[in-house]
Amino acid sequence: MPEYEYKDFTKCFTITLTADSTPNNIGVQLDKDADFFWEGVQATYTQQPYAATFFDHTQYALSNAPLGSYSFASAVVGCAPPRLILPSLFFPAGSAIIMNLVELSGSDNGPIQFLFRGTKRYIKKPNAVMRGR
Repeated sequence: MPEYEYKDFTKCFTITLTADSTPNNIGVQLDKDADFFWEGVQATYTQQPYAATFFDHTQYALSNAPLGSYSFASAVVGCAPPRLILPSLFFPAGSAIIMNLVELSGSDNGPIQFLFRGTKRYIKKPNAVMRGR
């Protein structure tokens, strides 16, 4: 069984929404170097309302209805606590966090920066054996 090493990680994703747009199936591609445990989400507060539905890597919705941006956005990203994902969700290396967005203000909205916070799980590499010459 492999041994693992865990490191905090934040995946950034930026998007600008056009007025009244409803982009669906936006894939936030995760790195291929390690599995990811998603533990929270934050986004910039834009003074224009929007809503989001988040999905796991199997496209299972994490809520029955879109979440208003007020529930995970802050004026300065990183200052307010993230909206927690409990228990954390496992994403295999190279998979994607999926989201549907709804622009609610009737105006262009953004840029909106999303921060997907969590932990990467790396497989520890066995120590290399040094061979004599």
